[in-house]
Amino acid sequence: MIVKKPTIIINTCRGDMQLLREICAGIEEEGILYEIMSDKEGTASALSVKACEASMLGVGIGLCGDDVSLHIKGMNIRHGENEMTTLLSHTAPDMTTARALGANGARVIKRLPLRLPE
Repeated sequence: MIVKKPTIIINTCRGDMQLLREICAGIEEEGILYEIMSDKEGTASALSVKACEASMLGVGIGLCGDDVSLHIKGMNIRHGENEMTTLLSHTAPDMTTARALGANGARVIKRLPLRLPE
């Protein structure tokens, strides 16, 4: 029997390894488990939605190159009929912002206030 653990899923596609390390560190700081999966193609936003759907906790992070996105189940932002964006997205974030994004994904699960960059 395969048992899925309650984890935040990080879905990457040619993701920047330094950003990935910082995102993981932010999640670890909050005491939540994470799992990394890899995709062959997709935008950070699409990867985060896919990761969110695979996560028992309903939180997914997408990382494509130096674009990163956080998606939380039920918190879709609609633009028109078919276009949907994720909760938080950054292009080429600094390491502090990447760490905060990972921490914020975990803080949503713990029902704590988000850490916003200054």
